[in-house]
Amino acid sequence: MELSSGTSAPRRASLPRVAGVPALLEGLAVLAAIVLLLPLFAQVGELGAGRDDRFRAEPGFALAELPGPVLPELCPVHAGPADAAVREALCADVGERAATLPAPLSASLVVQRLERIAHAFALPVQHAELRLQRLRVQAEQPGEGEPAVADAIAAVEADIEPYLQRFRMTRSGILAPAPLRCAAGWAEAALASSPADRAAGDRAIAARSNAVLLLGAALDGRLATEAVAAGASLPPTAGTAAAGCRAGATAVLADTAALMADARESAANARKSEAMRSLLASAGWQWAGAMLLGYALLLLGRRGIAPALGVAVALAAWTAAAWLARVPWPLAWNREFEPARLDLSLASAPHPFVLWLAAGAAAALLGFLLRRQPAGAGGRWPRQSMSSRIGYAGLVLATGVGWLLLLDLSSQGLHANRYLALYHHGHLWLGMLTLSLLVFLRQPLSQALAWLLSVGGEAAHRTVRRLGPPGALGLLLLLSVGLLAAF
Repeated sequence: MELSSGTSAPRRASLPRVAGVPALLEGLAVLAAIVLLLPLFAQVGELGAGRDDRFRAEPGFALAELPGPVLPELCPVHAGPADAAVREALCADVGERAATLPAPLSASLVVQRLERIAHAFALPVQHAELRLQRLRVQAEQPGEGEPAVADAIAAVEADIEPYLQRFRMTRSGILAPAPLRCAAGWAEAALASSPADRAAGDRAIAARSNAVLLLGAALDGRLATEAVAAGASLPPTAGTAAAGCRAGATAVLADTAALMADARESAANARKSEAMRSLLASAGWQWAGAMLLGYALLLLGRRGIAPALGVAVALAAWTAAAWLARVPWPLAWNREFEPARLDLSLASAPHPFVLWLAAGAAAALLGFLLRRQPAGAGGRWPRQSMSSRIGYAGLVLATGVGWLLLLDLSSQGLHANRYLALYHHGHLWLGMLTLSLLVFLRQPLSQALAWLLSVGGEAAHRTVRRLGPPGALGLLLLLSVGLLAAF
């Protein structure tokens, strides 16, 4: 008896130490995966602007912020009166929304948008001219570092010329690009109302709506504008072509659409290239931080806290991570770059998805506070443990290798894929956010799935008993076909 009592106490005391070994090994495996791959991310960061300087800023000035698309505001007003071909080509993918402006005001809206775009083109040149004036005044003063000032003047002059040539602008006089000046003249003639137009009735209204929609499509940079304009009925504008402009509405609209497509692509690529340079320099630490944050939330999920509180913590943590790292919204349409923070400055405005996620975190926290009693057995949610202690370390290794591959393909692969890693930056964040949410929701989800399986099993049993096996099989096939058709 004495021998038994003397040996059992040390054995019980050693159990906690033995139980902590798997957790320690798991943490070491996660750290080992991060330490193994971080030097490779440092090598990627040394690539700088990528092969052939693909992420370097384009020569000339960065185009000022262009106004957003105008067709979503024009289509609710003018799609109905316009020709069917124009309506289907330009407004089919805009979506339905209520008209907020009457037709005359919406027509003036597109003209105002044209003026704002012309001002956006002229603004960089105006700023450069002001800087040149200050530099020239400084160069006339003795002892002010003449070589440095001369170099600065030459650099500004070298930036002005490529910008003017690319966007067909003149340095003196009117600074607006030539296609925009031509479009403004055509719009003034096409949208001018007259008694003859009012007497023409529906045909004149349709032609005017066609003109408004086509001008809006050209300002949005839609290259299909030329083909649509070629078959559309438009207001008569004979003899109104300005000097230096091609004759005909189709030519004017085509030139404007080509200019705006180039300008919008240039502005978007400039933002993406800047983001890629920043991402290449910080991708390793961003990846390591995301993996450690995911691991911390995984450990927290094993503590058995209430799912609502865990969801609130996960949403808040990944929202803050997205805002700090300028993670792009992964579900943006047509590969648009929509970062969580609009500018590099921490004081810049957050993207709406950041605000929505923060609101979701606050709502989950409020739900936890209002329902203080957890729904687990004994009034508490049980502690959880992963079935494998090497699973998360394997995830860290796999995501790190995949992330390195995407960064290498972007910086060294085909030029068309140069922004591939930027798009998947948001997908990596979304995947880790989803994983963290499932960590806290897996018990409620398992309970819901068990309930659905029991209900489905009982419904299938009753269906077989009522219709027989052939009838139940036919009903199952019909339901499957209906779900596929709906999808």
